[in-house]
Amino acid sequence: MSVKPDHPDRRAPHLRHSRSPVVDPFPSTDEIADRAHILWVADGRHPDRIVACWRRAEDELLERAARRTIG
Repeated sequence: MSVKPDHPDRRAPHLRHSRSPVVDPFPSTDEIADRAHILWVADGRHPDRIVACWRRAEDELLERAARRTIG
């Protein structure tokens, strides 16, 4: 039996999932929140610094993601 290109389900089982899953390189909101909390605690838990810590965490994690993506 030949495999037709328009029927990918007929491929051999070891070829069905040959592609690696796509991993989102960008940080999730939870990752940003975790990093922001670490920064906020290290900064003395000042309520007026919460937004600044969030932005710093976001910047750090997005820069890391960009470096991984670009290489």
